[in-house]
Amino acid sequence: MDKKRIFKNTMAIAMAVVMMLLGGSFAGFGASPSYGAGGNAADYPNYVDRQIVVVFDDDVDRASAADIVAFALSEEMTSEKRASAGGIKGIREDLKLTKIKTDDNMMLVSLKTGVDVKAAAKEIAKNPDVAYTQPNYIYTLPRGKSGGTEYDRDQYLKYVGASKARGLLEKQKAKGKVTVALLDTGVSESDEALKGVDTVSTSKNDVSDKHGTEMAALAVKTAGKSNIKLLAVDVCDENSSYGGKTVAVTTDIVAGIDYAGRHDAQIVAMAFGRHGYDNALAKKMRRAAKGDILLVVAGDNGDEAVWYPADYKSCMSSKKSEKISPDYSAAVTAGTAALVMCADTDLSAAETREMLAKAAKGKGSTYNAVSKALK
Repeated sequence: MDKKRIFKNTMAIAMAVVMMLLGGSFAGFGASPSYGAGGNAADYPNYVDRQIVVVFDDDVDRASAADIVAFALSEEMTSEKRASAGGIKGIREDLKLTKIKTDDNMMLVSLKTGVDVKAAAKEIAKNPDVAYTQPNYIYTLPRGKSGGTEYDRDQYLKYVGASKARGLLEKQKAKGKVTVALLDTGVSESDEALKGVDTVSTSKNDVSDKHGTEMAALAVKTAGKSNIKLLAVDVCDENSSYGGKTVAVTTDIVAGIDYAGRHDAQIVAMAFGRHGYDNALAKKMRRAAKGDILLVVAGDNGDEAVWYPADYKSCMSSKKSEKISPDYSAAVTAGTAALVMCADTDLSAAETREMLAKAAKGKGSTYNAVSKALK
């Protein structure tokens, strides 16, 4: 951080201490994007309690970030609470600040019980070295919307012409693999459908939730083992505070997308969603799309409500049909996209998306898409 900014932050903290001694209140560092721009925690209360996602300017280091957060939290306390917390120094020492592994300067602030999360986030966002703040939103998988049995899903692959599409590639002697990143519950590589598949997995423990394995199996069965490299990114966890459901949160998802990009993923598939906008994820997906990554997501939760991230323009979504659920439809679409990219290795993510859209959905859609790519 440059000397000017260090001086500015030092003076701000010193001023805050003086104001506290005088019993006053410091208004903040000036205007900045409002809390949760594009998504209000009051409107969408499905976020992790006592956590704030903060994106700082690139040149803000961890120590300076802690100073900024500590000062903001002190502003939301009464003089008695500040004194009992040991002032700004005590607040800073008690902070839990986690650096998120993304290509922007994102940190997760974990707060103690009794702190007004929304008010604290607004106060942090006032600092000119903060790009924005928001809650750590919770995403769920579209459960309860049956994807059918394994037999039903295999029948759907016949319906879209997956086997015939792979046959077209074999005739053309197409070579090479397309890397598909699946952000889900992780995969069990011992599953019969995944044996022999070139797989990189981030799962450290046994995968108890089979959703990611089922998604991966569908993508592989669509594309064929010789045409796909699978990057299984475990971003989900069973959250006891959320009714025991398997969930993902904003910070893990954006880190997962960046992880996929660093490992040369050409396609990223995601099945989870929520009924509310998420500024951090929207920005991350726009950046990924500009980086020539095709984003494929589940299009709905089986209802008519707006479902994110499906409503972001940076991705293509697969909705529920009479034959398959939206999450499994996304897996088949990802596998189809891999086949299309194998058929024409010069296609960009945007061109692949356009080709898939032209092939339409329904009977023979996978075969039609690959056929168009080979012409």
